[in-house]
Amino acid sequence: MKKIFCLLTLIFFLSSVYSFECLGVVDSNSLMCKDSNTNLDQNYSISLIDSYLDCNIKKKCEWYCKSGYYLDEGKCLSSSELTCEGSVPQNATMCPNDNINLPRKGITNILVASKNNCSETRKCQWYCNEFHYLGANSKKCLPFVCVGEDFENSLMYYNDDTKLDSNIPKELVDKNTARKCEYYCKDHYQIEVINGVRKCVPKTYFCEGEFENATMFENDNEGLEYNTISVLSKTNTLRKCEWSCNEGYFIYKGECVLKEKAPSCGTANKDYLIEEDFPGKEDLCKNSTPSIKEPMLGEKIGSITRWTCISDINIDCRAIRVGVRESSSDFNSILEVTLNQKDKNTLLISIKCSNEMNLDISAFGELIQKKIELDKNQLDCNSQLTTHEIILKDMDFFEKTITITTSIKETTKNCLNCEKKTQLNLVKSNFFQETNWVLIGGLVLFMIIVIFLMNFIFNSPSEEDYEEDDSKRDGFKEDSYKENGPEEDYEEEDYKEDYFEEFQ
Repeated sequence: MKKIFCLLTLIFFLSSVYSFECLGVVDSNSLMCKDSNTNLDQNYSISLIDSYLDCNIKKKCEWYCKSGYYLDEGKCLSSSELTCEGSVPQNATMCPNDNINLPRKGITNILVASKNNCSETRKCQWYCNEFHYLGANSKKCLPFVCVGEDFENSLMYYNDDTKLDSNIPKELVDKNTARKCEYYCKDHYQIEVINGVRKCVPKTYFCEGEFENATMFENDNEGLEYNTISVLSKTNTLRKCEWSCNEGYFIYKGECVLKEKAPSCGTANKDYLIEEDFPGKEDLCKNSTPSIKEPMLGEKIGSITRWTCISDINIDCRAIRVGVRESSSDFNSILEVTLNQKDKNTLLISIKCSNEMNLDISAFGELIQKKIELDKNQLDCNSQLTTHEIILKDMDFFEKTITITTSIKETTKNCLNCEKKTQLNLVKSNFFQETNWVLIGGLVLFMIIVIFLMNFIFNSPSEEDYEEDDSKRDGFKEDSYKENGPEEDYEEEDYKEDYFEEFQ
């Protein structure tokens, strides 16, 4: 009995000395389940659960997340950190405040038909944006579109397939209205109803107008792309709806008239070259009498003479003096020359000619009275105004005015404006902007140093100067002794010695 008592005493002592406990770190946002750390028969690791509702009275060392917190990967996080789960729907907007103050974890994003379908209790709801609708599977917001088959040879009016508030059938119309999804026929097509269906079919075009005593050229009324006004023409060209006068008839003032009755200019109605006589052996009029029986045409290029062929109907005739016909491919003329200054040595010259040719170019300085060398002496010129850069290579700084001469190399009778001289007043560069003041300052400082050294060298007293001063001093003593006696001599000598000592 005594032994049993001793054993119980030992067990009680050992249990009082050593007690069991919950091991681990307690989350600061958690609370312990009731009595979860009492009557431990061994050490337990702390376990964290989501809510006090999950507390198990049979388990030990359980802690649960406080109200307003939730369990996530072994930690109690604030409910304000909760987010909606799942992918974000495209073309959709979240219902107001549906992504804040989530009551729990695991609420997924869903789509509702419209903003009016947003629930006050459910979170993480999205509704489709304007001009979109909820698809049949309730997983996508789809845009409203124009539905139906396209119309051949047609186009949709601009932006008629945007900002639709419903799926709208396509329609072929005569003009654009406020309705959406409207189509119109392409150029050269028109709407026709065929078997109750509106379609775009090719338009039928016609020649508008006819002429008496005339016949339309063959096939000129076929393949028209628009209604075309009929015209009279001597020859068949690429134009459509052309008519030619019947045999024995002549085109005059837009009509076909009998040739023997129609006044007309004679063979003198033409352009004359510089050396050609007017009217020469030519006839002034046919089938009529000229108003000027002996007209004269000047020798200058551009001279014009007019006369009238008199009959039942008058006709005006004209002759003009030219170098060659202006429509000729070898007609040469400088039409325009413009000068501008780019910088102190670079000019911009804009040139235009009657056709493609080469221009000779030279520059002359008015101050230096001689040619200025250029980086190029020939330029390409054509019927388009073209700008070139030319560099004045040996330009004198003081030159104020230059003359640029452009000339056509081929100075034949086929040249009308063969040469142009254009003056340009040069703009001087700013001397103070281009002056290197650092270099000038260095040169000035160098000159000051040189002058100072030369002054020091040539004005410093030498040994000969000192010897000359001594001899002068001795002579001064002797003269003083002779004139004033010993005492004055000594006083004067003392004074001079002090003076020379100070000087030395």
